[in-house]
Amino acid sequence: MKKILIADKIDLTHVNKLQKKYFTIKTEFGISNEKILKSYNDFEILIIRSIRNLDANFINKCNFKIIATVSRGTDHINVNSAKKKNIKIIHCKNGNADSVAEFTIGSILSLSKNILLSDSLVRKNKFTDYNFKRTELKNKTLGIIGFGEIGSRVGKVCKALGMKIIVYDKDSKVKLKNKNFKFVTLNFLLRNSDFVTIHIPLEKNINFLNEEKISILKSGISLINTSRGEVINETALIKKLKTGEIHSAALDVFKNEPKINQEFLKLKNVILTNHIAGKTPEAAQKMSFEIINQLQKLRNH
Repeated sequence: MKKILIADKIDLTHVNKLQKKYFTIKTEFGISNEKILKSYNDFEILIIRSIRNLDANFINKCNFKIIATVSRGTDHINVNSAKKKNIKIIHCKNGNADSVAEFTIGSILSLSKNILLSDSLVRKNKFTDYNFKRTELKNKTLGIIGFGEIGSRVGKVCKALGMKIIVYDKDSKVKLKNKNFKFVTLNFLLRNSDFVTIHIPLEKNINFLNEEKISILKSGISLINTSRGEVINETALIKKLKTGEIHSAALDVFKNEPKINQEFLKLKNVILTNHIAGKTPEAAQKMSFEIINQLQKLRNH
């Protein structure tokens, strides 16, 4: 029987779907990496979340055949070291897509109506102060960087709101799958969008939106990021937010979580949230189900 260690707290609703005839399952939420190596090095499968970092040292010492992460990203795992040891990495592809897409759409709406500023004015007894920018989304251009499970959901909903959607994605398969959307170059998207939302993995995209690319953004743009903080040059972003060249931003992810750049806290034109876009009970259950299904299929083959 193959042994599975679930080291981080996940939704256990579907864990029983793993056939007990073939698997022995042990849960020890929050266990340290050191104890995993010491007490569970005879286990074949490790299930974790993105809150846990598995560096090269851990990978080189462990004996797991499969590491399954209940998350979309795998940047918390030293994937190169895992490949060298032939450790298979399993991750979620769409379990939290609905939650992240909804969060992104909520961020776009909040920025367009300046809801947080209005809230603060009411709390300061400035009810008749209407002297701040609000706008309709209809006929505004939304640029979507990355048109996978999340980006495509955002595009469909925002298109229904009357927004003009332009997309940048290098994957030719994505373009074939979404022929009813307009695909453009990255520079065209940055220069012509009223709103830009980012949905790309961190792998191979560190500093993707660098100082040069940020400099060509259309003046007065609003930016949303729910992917990973490291895909944006935060220093350049803060500079443009201070000058107003970037009108506003909604950021759910940051370069150094949880110790984010304190300059963000001084800005009134940015919504800051604590990496919650994909963290809902529904998403947790769907992601757990997705991982369990993948393990089942591996066993059945």
